[in-house]
Amino acid sequence: MKKRLKHLFRLALADQAFREAMAMEKHIRSAKLKVGDHVYQSAVAGLVVSYCRPFMSATGLGRIPADFGIFKDTSHSAFFASVHNDLIMMRDKMVAHFDLDYGVGQFTRKRYTLHPGEVGLSLREHGFEVYTNHTTLTRSRLLDVRKLISLQVERVKRAQAECVKSLINSEKTQMGDYIFRLGQPSRRD
Repeated sequence: MKKRLKHLFRLALADQAFREAMAMEKHIRSAKLKVGDHVYQSAVAGLVVSYCRPFMSATGLGRIPADFGIFKDTSHSAFFASVHNDLIMMRDKMVAHFDLDYGVGQFTRKRYTLHPGEVGLSLREHGFEVYTNHTTLTRSRLLDVRKLISLQVERVKRAQAECVKSLINSEKTQMGDYIFRLGQPSRRD
């Protein structure tokens, strides 16, 4: 029972994280935020961190099952794996942390206009601007991300249904609301 509850808890947290990422992507589109704008950058950072959260280690809980990072159950497995891996890499190397070596590779591939070790300075008559590269998703890649997140939400729903069915079959459950707490007996409201 404890193993199933932990799995259900991980799935619930993943569902929440994917829905947060989906809401952020929808906000970027509906607010017509512009690439390079600070609000756009912040929204992309929130989207990336939310999407990646279930794949990172959680003390006492662990990660979502590895199957969620593999896309054999789709007809476009290479596409979804590419988008997924880009988001994980973006989280690890550009959003949550900045990896200078990774940035050099992106500069070499012409994804960045400045070398990651460079800072731009624009002097103006009435001031100045200091800038670096924007670590972001392009509008076209954002559409790919939307497809991936939608797929992950559906996959979580299916996994939750299987987990709940397993819990029902193993326990004497009746209709009603239940609260499950890891390491403690469940209670019925």
